[in-house]
Amino acid sequence: MAEEKVIMLDFVINVNTGTDLSPDWTKIGGRKDLMPNIATTKVDLSDCDSGGWADERIVGHSGSFTVTANRLEDPDDGSRDPGQAAVEAVMFETGTAAILGFQIITPGGEEWTFKASVECQPFGGGSADGAGWSATLSLTEAPILTPV
Repeated sequence: MAEEKVIMLDFVINVNTGTDLSPDWTKIGGRKDLMPNIATTKVDLSDCDSGGWADERIVGHSGSFTVTANRLEDPDDGSRDPGQAAVEAVMFETGTAAILGFQIITPGGEEWTFKASVECQPFGGGSADGAGWSATLSLTEAPILTPV
């Protein structure tokens, strides 16, 4: 069976602008990339009695997504992309402690929903490009998969 290539730009990322009980998924527009980052936390179990033979053990996982996009504004009225504006508004109101609901939809239609704390760079996107936008979404809970 041939391996199927999946392109991250074919994924859609939405932010919940509603409530947990009644989500309203708003697409984050202008996206250029969606980069997953998974890290493990290990503990060294070696002690004086083990002679250095005890292994490290994984005690946890953490994850985040970095979303980069073109900063979108309507040239006529200056209004912002609704998804980008929603992420910015919550972060500016509550700081990096802001926790929002997010949804990633795969090209095959599967939905991954999760909550994440947000750190957003609304101008510059973390680079010298003043037209860029980026946000780091640090998972606060395990994503929930809704299969097709």
